[in-house]
Amino acid sequence: MTGKERRRNTALTILIFLTLAFIWGNSLMSRDESDGLSRWILQHIFRGVFIVDDIDSGNHILRKCAHFTEFAFLGLLLCVRFRGKRRFWLFGNLAFAAAAADETIQLFSGRGSRAADVLLDCSGAVFGIIVASVLLSLVRKRKRLRNGGLGRRPSVE
Repeated sequence: MTGKERRRNTALTILIFLTLAFIWGNSLMSRDESDGLSRWILQHIFRGVFIVDDIDSGNHILRKCAHFTEFAFLGLLLCVRFRGKRRFWLFGNLAFAAAAADETIQLFSGRGSRAADVLLDCSGAVFGIIVASVLLSLVRKRKRLRNGGLGRRPSVE
């Protein structure tokens, strides 16, 4: 492994831990703190984006989108960090463990835990893994083409 690869892997590992700290940090908030934050974001940042009849519906949608997005980013980071491994079950298991830990943390913050939220988080992670896999595949293909087709896999006839 070159020095450049080591630095990249270190940066990705740090990003993974920062993402987990962000996710789990939000789960440590009380129900009222979390609700207040998401309502503020909805009213000041996403004003007019969510077309809903009441603020409670918009708040619910925003929270679910946030969970999906956080875990999509985590899945993407895991896939890019361990890209040479191609062990998608590993990425999925790590994301599932993070989602289960997230919901467990919420038990202690008085917000409660829901299996449906674990499934939503895992769906986000799978989406991130798929996006990262497609992007990495395109990058590899572009590199092969740039090198004049060198390193191409032999065709089976």
